[in-house]
Amino acid sequence: MNLDEATDEVMELAHVKRFPRTLDKIDILLMRIQIELSEAMEAHLEKNVDNLIDELIDVLIQTLQALGSLSCDVERLFIDKMVKNFGRDFKKHEGIKDAI
Repeated sequence: MNLDEATDEVMELAHVKRFPRTLDKIDILLMRIQIELSEAMEAHLEKNVDNLIDELIDVLIQTLQALGSLSCDVERLFIDKMVKNFGRDFKKHEGIKDAI
């Protein structure tokens, strides 16, 4: 399954479950991503790797749902973004520990 197919599957699930899936609900979709990220952090702090993985997959699902609501070519945009990121110099962000 490629990213576009995964997005289609996520959007079908959103339709069946009556989850938000339109651009006018992007604020709800973004908040759901934030919630899943918070749950992932909690799992990390609890050293619960299985739950961390589960929550990160939820982040991916919610992100694909948000992208699907924008009706964009997720696969193409992902490839373009990766090419762009490979061409960038790495910069540490202020406030992030030297552990990275």
